[in-house]
Amino acid sequence: MVPAAWANYFLASTGASSALIGLLFVAVAVAPERVFGRGASAERRVQAGSAFTALLNAFFISLFALMPNTNIGFVALILGLIGLANTLSLARHFRHDRDAGPLGQRLGMLLVSLGIYGLEVWFAVALLRHHRDTSGVQNLAYLLPFTYSLGVGRAWELLGARDEGLFSLLGLRRASPSASPDADTSSADEA
Repeated sequence: MVPAAWANYFLASTGASSALIGLLFVAVAVAPERVFGRGASAERRVQAGSAFTALLNAFFISLFALMPNTNIGFVALILGLIGLANTLSLARHFRHDRDAGPLGQRLGMLLVSLGIYGLEVWFAVALLRHHRDTSGVQNLAYLLPFTYSLGVGRAWELLGARDEGLFSLLGLRRASPSASPDADTSSADEA
């Protein structure tokens, strides 16, 4: 059961996640052939699926939390297991595709994903065992911003901005030469 004090949080979270899902659809719709076309890389499809899974995860947990007398542990358990399965699929893809980006970056994203979805499953099981204990709801609520970060980060990579993220801005990762503005303008000049 979700405490009434968290109702506004979950209401805002439902709206935010639905808006982000809509933006993800727009981003894919602008150039669907890049993601789902015959020549699209498997990496882009996996990134789109991962972003979509994370944002749907936040949406449905928030939506079910707004339903009266609902134990969101069931929903969180199902969505957490789907997220773990998606992450394992991503790991399998990265293992077979050596060109999918730097190893450290791939491992970092995989570990973050496993951590988020693993904690979600853990909190869900706790909620199923002790449905009147509100700390499980609070733990899931505190986990949602990390789920959003995962979804938005994957969507950012999907748009081709892998080397322009927070880590690059902080100097923790160097941008690849192909991500430089000069590389983009020179290929545009050739076309």
